Amino acid sequence: EVELGFGFPIKPALIGVSESNNGRKHMIFGEPSVQLRRQGATEESLFEIDTAGSPSAGRGATRGMAHLSELAFYEAEQAMRKMQAVLESVPYQPETIVAMESTANGLNHFHKRWLTAKSGSVDPESGEAYMPLFVPWWRDPDCSRGFATADGEERFRESIGDTARYGELAEDEPMLVELYGCTPGQLLWRRMKVQERPDKSVQSFNQENPHSDESAFIGSGRTVFSGILGAKTINHVEAIPPPVAGTLRVPDSGWKERRSRAGTVRVPLRALWVPSERMRPDEHLLEVWEHPRLAENAPAQVEGRETTEFERRDGAYVLAVDVAGGEANTFSEGDYHVVSVFDHHTRLQVATHVSRMDIHLLPLWVLQVALYFNQARVAVEVNNQGIAVVDPLGKDYRYRRMYRRERIDDRRQGQITSKPGWETNSVTKPAMEGTFMGLLDTDIRGGLRDLQTARQLSTYIVNERGRHEAQVGEYDDRLMAAMIAQQVMAMRHPPKIGGKRVEGFVPVDPTTGY
Repeated sequence: EVELGFGFPIKPALIGVSESNNGRKHMIFGEPSVQLRRQGATEESLFEIDTAGSPSAGRGATRGMAHLSELAFYEAEQAMRKMQAVLESVPYQPETIVAMESTANGLNHFHKRWLTAKSGSVDPESGEAYMPLFVPWWRDPDCSRGFATADGEERFRESIGDTARYGELAEDEPMLVELYGCTPGQLLWRRMKVQERPDKSVQSFNQENPHSDESAFIGSGRTVFSGILGAKTINHVEAIPPPVAGTLRVPDSGWKERRSRAGTVRVPLRALWVPSERMRPDEHLLEVWEHPRLAENAPAQVEGRETTEFERRDGAYVLAVDVAGGEANTFSEGDYHVVSVFDHHTRLQVATHVSRMDIHLLPLWVLQVALYFNQARVAVEVNNQGIAVVDPLGKDYRYRRMYRRERIDDRRQGQITSKPGWETNSVTKPAMEGTFMGLLDTDIRGGLRDLQTARQLSTYIVNERGRHEAQVGEYDDRLMAAMIAQQVMAMRHPPKIGGKRVEGFVPVDPTTGY
């Protein structure tokens, strides 16, 4: 025992041990130090181990530290009751700590707590903001194997990413090298660990030994989009500056009355940008990465300041709307309305809106966003309640820049008819996903700038019935809006700029390069 000037030995004495039949255990440590008694310090400390199976246990005590291990494997109700018991016993005092540690276990209650911690929000059950800490396998020095010979290591290097021979086992290897600098020894250890698993599944390996937190929280089905592309896209979007927040407001002089099916309706002719600090509580939030480059036929302007030369250049936009009301894959909360705006020339996302506003308010808001973005082409998904948005836009507000789908009408002797709105079906959905997959494999990563949209790539899965949809407990609304926008842009040529069509993807913002 060494005192090191602390006045007490480092190694305390074990005074007592107890173990009950229900799995609870405790050890009492004490220190017979005369100096500690003179200082009025507590001579004994209690280390207690309890089980998740006794959720009410742990009450009636005051603890300085609490560690909830493998919390993801508690049942949701069990976890809530256990946390209530334990957290009430830890006072809000300096040097107290609560740690929630776990291996991921799908997209359950622990996944939601992790996302809450990453966003810096307050945990709804504890009322505290937790610090997220993720430790990937490649940071562990033990997760590596050596090679017997230099020739063996060289042959292994040549096999990295060889999916023809090793299938999905090698699929993520180039990404691991590019993003995390994984060595051949680390990749060899990874291959061996995957082969040791009963199902030899890379997906289940990622849950137990994740390279990123997104790869840890796997669902019951495989993702539609490649894990490599998903990880690269999320990393790409995380490096993009955050959007500015605000709303759009129609000035008093920006309205016109028109006759409609039910009498008259007030139609907005232009919309002005209003920053978030000047928003009213009843106004809708719009997040913008790039303000519109104003065209002569769109008399919008940034309210409160003069527009820059960059903003005055011509610009063409596509606005996609995913209307809430489809098959809900969430536990309790309803779907969201998503409005996502993309620049048609660069294929980059420039604005997004997500809300649960009443659907009768959505057409007017979509129209305001379309007007602000230089009379954008509007594609509203009509599979479910989308018709409640398309009809007012076309018939009441008479907005003409609507995407129209074409089909052969047998009742009209094979004539081709067109109807407003985007329909997602067995033909268009594979086309959307194929187009988006190709864009994910480019430098623009699907044109995404919204991190929440990028994260939905990891929860958009092929379920047991072969359907492509959001994992149970998650959403795919942002991703669907982005895929619709990209497919519409792929099917329609963008307007010319300066008499010459723009080919490919070009930087438009000298500051960000996007």
